[in-house]
Amino acid sequence: MVLALAVLGAARPAAAEGERYNVEVALVDLGALGLLGLAWELEHDAEVPLAIAGAGLYLFGAPAVHRHHDNDVRAGSSLTGRVVLPLVGALVGSLYNSDREELGAISGAAYGFAGGMVVASLADILVPAREPAENQDAATTGAWIAPVKGGGVIAGLGGSF
Repeated sequence: MVLALAVLGAARPAAAEGERYNVEVALVDLGALGLLGLAWELEHDAEVPLAIAGAGLYLFGAPAVHRHHDNDVRAGSSLTGRVVLPLVGALVGSLYNSDREELGAISGAAYGFAGGMVVASLADILVPAREPAENQDAATTGAWIAPVKGGGVIAGLGGSF
């Protein structure tokens, strides 16, 4: 993951002003979905690292793509949507399903959380993402994720505005 974020920050040729890059966001989200789906199907030894990698890619992947294209506003809104919308979905799902079945609030929260993830991802993919104008002042931001010795991961997001 650290390598992927480092590659995104590498020098790239200048794109034409207004060039769209929604396909890149969709591919990153598809990769996150694949990792999460694979984690769902595997045994206990492999599921946790894959789930963490999938969640990290879902959370930081699309914002990193936006940042790579110098679109700091979209990077911030993408990260915010990917945090807030699943939480709102979980709350709504929990309240809606609280008295419908045995594990109503829990299953409602899970479905709502997943729905919020889908909405955030679709919003990122379907709303046109374009390269900013060349003379636009940009904030400096960065995201990173790295494995920790002994298991687990550490992630961070920083910037100056």
